[in-house]
Parts: sequence; C-alpha cells; structure tokens
Amino acid sequence: MTLLPLPSKSPELNPVENIWQYMRQNWLSNRVFEDYDAIIEAGGYISVNTGAASDANLTPVPKVAADQAFDAAACIGCGACVAACPNSAAQLFTSAKIGHLGLLPQGQAERWSRTEAMVETMEEFFGSCTNHGECTEACPKEISLDFIALMNRDYMKAKVKNRGLAGQH
Repeated sequence: MTLLPLPSKSPELNPVENIWQYMRQNWLSNRVFEDYDAIIEAGGYISVNTGAASDANLTPVPKVAADQAFDAAACIGCGACVAACPNSAAQLFTSAKIGHLGLLPQGQAERWSRTEAMVETMEEFFGSCTNHGECTEACPKEISLDFIALMNRDYMKAKVKNRGLAGQH
C-alpha cells in the first residue's frame, strides 16, 4: 500500500470535500436561518451614552483603527459568506459587526459583553468556521479573514473578563 499525499488546493481529490459539496447542494443551500438580526440584537450596537456628535469629533481615533473599522463596517449583511462556507458559518459577518464597533473608542465600554453575546448567538444558529477562506472570496466587500481572528481573540478575552466580572456581583 502506497500513500499518495493530496496536493494543496485540490478539494476534488478529498472525499470529505465531496461530502460537503453534496450537503451544500442538497441541505445547507435550502436551509432557512434565523435572520442576521438575531446576531445584531445580541449586541451589534452601542447602548451606552457616548456623548453628542461634537464629542465624537473630540475623540482621537488612530488612523489604522479608523481604517480597519471602516473596512469592517462595509459589510452589507448579504449572506454570501454564509452561502460560500462549507459549514454555513456566519463568522465573517459576525466578526465584521463586532470589529467595526470594537475598534473604535465609543465601542469599548461594551466590547467584552458584546463579543460574548454575539458569538454565542451566532453559534446557536450557524455552523463553525473551517478557516478555508471561501467566505472572503465570496464577500462582495472583500472583508478580511483577519476580522475572524480578531473576533476569536476578543471572544477568548471576553470569556475571561466576563467570568471575573460575574464574581463581583
């Protein structure tokens, strides 16, 4: 018996990928999800008083953070990322919504509770990320996979911080 290594980027040779393709065509493509509003309702907004519009102009925001926040805010919630994902994950959508608020100073007050709530709501309705990158390829706004990494980092931090805050009540 001779083992032949599969070449990279050859999903047609991997039998598991054929199963995913079949599932996408026959089950996942026809699946009706709770709308994306469930994720947004879990924390995709800022509910604390951040001041008037004039106060926003006085808050310094580093250019790199502002550029990344605008990139994330470009997400239009079209669902192309979910449709392209083998697991029908909404990681790119959720990470963009978390990212555009979490990168700005006004979003810091609720950052950890928002991240935890939105990720856990997403996990209730959608599959888990495979990091294949199909979501980014399908995204009409070209949202980067980096936002998923930032969301995962923030989720880990949120679990630790929120656990510590729970002991203070």
